[in-house]
Parts: sequence; structure tokens; C-alpha cells
Amino acid sequence: MQVGRCLFCVGLLIRYGNSLLTSCNDKNVYVTSSLSMLKKYLLVEDFFVKVRALQALGFVLIARPEYMLEKDIGKMLEATFSSSSDAHLKMQALQNMYEYLLDAESQRGPDKTSNDVVNYSVEGGQSLPVAAGAGDANICGGIVQLYWDNILARCLDVNEHVRQSALKNCVEVVLRQGLVHPITCVPYLIALETDPQELNSKLAHQLLMNMNEKDASLNASMYPAFFESRLGDGLQMSFLFIQSTSICSPGNSNPKVQTKVPGNMEGKSDGGGFAYARLGVSRIYKLIRANRVSRNKFMSSIVRKFDNPRWNHSVIPFLMYCTEILALLPFTSPDEPLYLIYAINRVIQVRAGTLEANMKAISLCFSHRDIHKIHHENGIVEQEPASQPVSNYTTLMDVNGAAKLDPAGQPHADHATSMNSKTHMTCLDSCDISKDDLQKVQADGLAAMALQLLLKLKRRLKIVYGLNDARCLVMLISCSYYTS
Repeated sequence: MQVGRCLFCVGLLIRYGNSLLTSCNDKNVYVTSSLSMLKKYLLVEDFFVKVRALQALGFVLIARPEYMLEKDIGKMLEATFSSSSDAHLKMQALQNMYEYLLDAESQRGPDKTSNDVVNYSVEGGQSLPVAAGAGDANICGGIVQLYWDNILARCLDVNEHVRQSALKNCVEVVLRQGLVHPITCVPYLIALETDPQELNSKLAHQLLMNMNEKDASLNASMYPAFFESRLGDGLQMSFLFIQSTSICSPGNSNPKVQTKVPGNMEGKSDGGGFAYARLGVSRIYKLIRANRVSRNKFMSSIVRKFDNPRWNHSVIPFLMYCTEILALLPFTSPDEPLYLIYAINRVIQVRAGTLEANMKAISLCFSHRDIHKIHHENGIVEQEPASQPVSNYTTLMDVNGAAKLDPAGQPHADHATSMNSKTHMTCLDSCDISKDDLQKVQADGLAAMALQLLLKLKRRLKIVYGLNDARCLVMLISCSYYTS
């Protein structure tokens, strides 16, 4: 306890006695020795002492912010910001940054004068008086940008108090001071719209509203539309955020709500986690719904996630999450679902033909390879003609996504079944499929699943909003006219 108090006092003395230290001949010796001492105490086992040492380090860095640009100090601060760090250490690190930002803001104020002056030499032997510590706007912006990614990462921390501290104490202040480009934090604010904590979601929504108003008042060439450019990243982050908070069940503010991961394999994804996501994305959509161009870009940016997706362990649940988000958007006019169907049709028209050709080519290649292998094992030299169909039935798909089977040249049923089972078992043999062929099959299968989700979404929109093919065709002609 006494060690912690001593460390706290050392930090306060350096912070508020900086003017006296700058007048000493050995002004850097005291600060350097104090920093070395605080580094040692940050490595002790006593948690209380470690937190006090971190707090004292924050006081020292407010007085001498240039030390935050050094490599060893930077590594220590990044370690306290990391996800594996204790929540109390993360809260203290964010509090240190918050106090530094407030001190920098106060010293940069036009009515604020300080007696703590440091002379920085420039070319020609001249010197410029600059307020000591955080008053230098240039160094403040550089420090914030250096640790900005760490601060943003804590906005999506599993601990609700850490998220609130990062958002309210750091992100809001940084945006107010204009130290970073606001578009860098848009994906995190979109993800925080789905935060179960109402305070965090409301503050994130307010910051997005401020950006939207600024975006509407400035020229698009000066300030590009942030929804269009970063909405996809925001949805991806919101999906990962819901997954992380659903795993950490003690962080759920409402224990009566069963939180499920969207797109999971155990059941429907309409639990607590997705309910917050739906509300958050709906609030974002309502911000730009009045502008036809903005809302169309909003929907198109989500639909583009289904266009040529890349494989990873969570891509299918994420696409299911996007499908559910699009299906539950708060549409108020028929033009909104009609444009969404138009965007879906564009992706299907571009990808479906190529995908079908690729899958037919792969199936035909595997079929011929397996037939040759079976004939070789049985001692039969004859080969099947290249025009032999792959299976008994050709699968057709209409514009509404309904699958139909069209019989095409039927050989003996038992013989065909036997041949198909043999072909299927041989194709499953990993030794007979090269790595490149396997990757092609996986890519085509993923693309087929993405298109299947779009077709299901299209069918639901037509049923819920009573849209027929004629109205969809009118929208297609209208959109084609405006885009041409």
C-alpha cells in the first residue's frame, strides 16, 4: 500500500513540477530515473502496485509526452492495451490516454496560457516557445495515431467497462479534437451499434449521426461517404463482436435473454445477440433512408459481400448474418426491397453462368477420370464418349430460385445408381484430387452457397412485400437507365 502511494506521489510531482525540472541543469536525469523505476514496478507480481505504477507512468508521460514515442515505452503501453491484459490495467491505460488528451486540449486553447515554456531550436539558430508537455498539437496527433489501433481494439473488448472507457474517454475526445480521420473508426462504431450496453450503442450512434451530418454538408470529393466505403468492414466487426460477447456470457447485461451467434448450426439466430445487431443496423439504415442514393449504396455494399467470397471458418455464418440483416431492414416504401432485389439479380447474373460452367467442367473431369480408373481396374480398354452425361438428371433453376429436375436420357436405374455411388466414393478419395482441384471445388461450392442465400432472400422479399416479376422488371429497367 505504501509503495503504491509513493509511486502515485512521484508521478504527481513530475506532472505538476515539470516547470521546476525544466529549469534544472539535470532536467532529464530525474525523469529518466523515475521512468526506470516505474518500469521495474510494472513487472512486479503485486497487482495493486502494478496499477499504481501504470497510473504514475501516465502522469509522467503527460509532462513528457515525447517519451511515448520511444520504442520501450511503446511496447509497455501496447502490452497494457492488449486483449490478454487485465481489465483494470486496460482501464488505467485508457484513463491515462484520456487525461493526456484533456491536458493537451486545455493547453492548446486560445485563452489558455502556461508558464511552462520549452524552447525548441530550429534552423537558423532561432527557437520557438512551445508549451511544455502535451501542448504541442503535432506531437499529440502523432501519439494518438501511434496508439489509435490499440484504442479502437478496446472499443470491442469483451469487458463492457473497458468498451465504455475506450469509446467515451478516448474515441469521442479524439474525434472532437480532430486528431485522426473519422473514417478510421467508422467500422468500430458500426459494430458498437450492436452493443448490448445501451450507453455504448447510443454514444456510437450519436457519433455516427455527427459524421453523417458532416458528410451531408461537405462536398463528396472532400469527405467520401463513410457508409459506402466502410459498412462491409463494420458488419464483419459486428459479427465478430457478437460472437465474442456471446461466448463471454457474464458480460451480457440481460441474463434473461439467451444470446446466440448469428448463423450458428444449433438453431435459429434470433437470440439476444442478433436482436441487438438487428436494432443497431436498423438505426444506421434509418439515418440514410431519406436519401435514395445513400440507401441504395448501403444495400449494395452488403450484397457485394456475397460476390466472390473467400473461404475461412466463419464465412458461411457471416453470410447468413448478412442475409438476416438484409431481410429485416425497416423498409417503408416498395422501392427499397425492389432495389435490393435488383442488386441481388446483378450478382446472380454475373456469377451464376460462370459458376455453373465451372462446376459442370469439374464434374465432367472427375467423372471421366473415375470411369477410366474403374475400366482399368476391371481390365476393360473401351472408353466412354465425351458426350456422356454426368448424371441421370440435369438440375435447372428458375428465376425465383426453385430447383427442378429435368430427365435427360435415362439408362438403367440400378446401373446408374451403382456408377454414381462408385464415382462419388472415388471423388472423396483425397489421394485422387490435387490440391489445386480441391481449392477450385471449395471456391465454387462457397460461391454456390452464397448465391443460394441470395436466392432465398430474394424469394422472401417477394413474398413479404407482394412483389411480382413484372414490378422487378420495371425496377431493372429503371436502374439500368440511371446507371447507363
